[in-house]
Amino acid sequence: MRTQHLFVPKLFSLCFLFLFASSIIIAQHAGNAIYGASNNTYYTKNTRHNNQIQTAKKFLISSNVLLLAKADRYVAVFGLIQEGKNIEECNDLIEKRMANFIQALKGLGIKKEAIFIDAITQGRIYSYALNEQENVAKESLKGFEIKKNIIISYTQNSLLDNIMTAAAKEAIYDLIKVDYIVDHPDKMYETLYQEALKVIEEKKAIYLELSEKEHFGYPEIIKFEKGMIQPVEAYRSYTAHESNQVSIEGANRYSNLKKVAARRIATHYFEAAPSANFDKVLNKDSLEPCVQFVLHLELRYEAF
Repeated sequence: MRTQHLFVPKLFSLCFLFLFASSIIIAQHAGNAIYGASNNTYYTKNTRHNNQIQTAKKFLISSNVLLLAKADRYVAVFGLIQEGKNIEECNDLIEKRMANFIQALKGLGIKKEAIFIDAITQGRIYSYALNEQENVAKESLKGFEIKKNIIISYTQNSLLDNIMTAAAKEAIYDLIKVDYIVDHPDKMYETLYQEALKVIEEKKAIYLELSEKEHFGYPEIIKFEKGMIQPVEAYRSYTAHESNQVSIEGANRYSNLKKVAARRIATHYFEAAPSANFDKVLNKDSLEPCVQFVLHLELRYEAF
């Protein structure tokens, strides 16, 4: 049994550890990306620390871990629209374009089994004819349109540039999305679970060192949550921001001056969930966009 005079400062240190863990502030540099915002809870809510001293004997210890996993394969979805005077013409034209595109994909090493055509809609196209004498715009049938998606599975991320070039040759310009596929997500969660247990064991050792308790009993599982963030959910918008003002000699004479702003650069970038929200991040130095696997574990212990 530890002596009483050692217990008091250690208890103070333990309480300080909990308070400090709940209010960590991370200093970092920020560029113009701070003008963007995220509504994903993994990005906006700090869930890293939820450790509590519930009673003199009971401790709630949590662990949040994140793993950035490279994709085993990718699935790209291209949107294709074809207009024509009638359905037969639409079908003939869209089938010819798809056949040429698929042939080009085969030249890139993509097999027929890795390509799927998803028929989306078939509809009419209307337009208005203006009768100036009667001041009437009359709607009439102009033609038809067919929309289809071409879904492509491939294993080399660098292949997408060639796929987009082949698509553009057939006037297919709409890349709708790219899904990143991890073939064995269960292995990712098993790795996270083991790492979460390690984090909890490390915290347990600290708490025992800073308290008068000798050991913990068997844990009670309070929370076990897991999740996955696809790269498409992790892209943030970016627009170049510079301050500006109209500076003209005798500007008071131009109170009704119309300002035409210059075009600003607008793009997107991949941003992993903030590491400050997690006790441990695995593969955090990966440069390419990754699938993010998350695991949150909370255990309650009774100390003796």
